[in-house]
Amino acid sequence: MEWFNKHLNLTYVIFFAVSIAASAIILSKGLSLTYVVIASVVSLLINLVAGGWVLWKKGQSLWWLMLLLFMTIAFVIFVLILPNRNKNPVEKDAVTDEDYYQKRGKK
Repeated sequence: MEWFNKHLNLTYVIFFAVSIAASAIILSKGLSLTYVVIASVVSLLINLVAGGWVLWKKGQSLWWLMLLLFMTIAFVIFVLILPNRNKNPVEKDAVTDEDYYQKRGKK
């Protein structure tokens, strides 16, 4: 346990990797919305707990966790609100084989 206290930054990186691995294991079971939400919550909880512990050990304010949580929620809202401008980029400029050969007269 003393090693974790000496290397706080590396401790957080290790827990971040653990959260990614946990999310990957959960998402390997399926990509339905339920699994995505569960993986996201597990990852967020691991990061918040590890981040809180590291901040507490460093003597920093735990309000940084609230900022992290706020930025995560703001990012998710930002991504969900943005319109998908590239709905079907292939269909917009797509040319069928028949149209291609008709334009060149080689059918």
